[in-house]
Amino acid sequence: LHKLGKNFEAIAILKKAVVIDEKNIWYQILLAECYKDLKQYSNEVGVYQKLLKNNPEKIDLYYDLAIAQLYNNQPEEAIKTYDKVEEKIGLSEELCLQKERIYEKLKNINKAAAELQKLIDANPKEPKYYTLLGNLYLDAGQKEKAIESYEKVLQVDPCNGEVHLALADYYREINQMQKSFDQLKFAFENPNLDADT
Repeated sequence: LHKLGKNFEAIAILKKAVVIDEKNIWYQILLAECYKDLKQYSNEVGVYQKLLKNNPEKIDLYYDLAIAQLYNNQPEEAIKTYDKVEEKIGLSEELCLQKERIYEKLKNINKAAAELQKLIDANPKEPKYYTLLGNLYLDAGQKEKAIESYEKVLQVDPCNGEVHLALADYYREINQMQKSFDQLKFAFENPNLDADT
């Protein structure tokens, strides 16, 4: 029934199946998928919350819950769910970047920056995190903090081509067109920067 798109009928049967065998995780996951297909995100959230009470060790369920919370317009709850994953598995680029994006959409630049800073602190020689932080600040209109982050990229990786593109954007934002053009030129001359970028 689910594969045929008859989700209402599938839900009626799955609810009975869950009552008969509430320990069967697959019945509940399929029930959550049916709710998702019907855009009944609050019901989907409820199913994943129940699943996690009985299966707190299953990390994938936390990710599914967080996605359902985002669809259900609960970004703060999604962040809490991602925080629980981080407590269980430790620092993760995927988690930090996802939380950074959520905070950015919530216009909470300080918390978004804090997520990127965690990645920088754990990997101080990784230039992409400084670039992401600079881009976050530039988009938020915090130009002084943006240029500080871009300059750190050049300290860590002087041959980094992507930072020159970011600097070109920065100088264009502050109406220094010659410097913007110069940075674009550096980027185009950089053999480490691929053509698509």
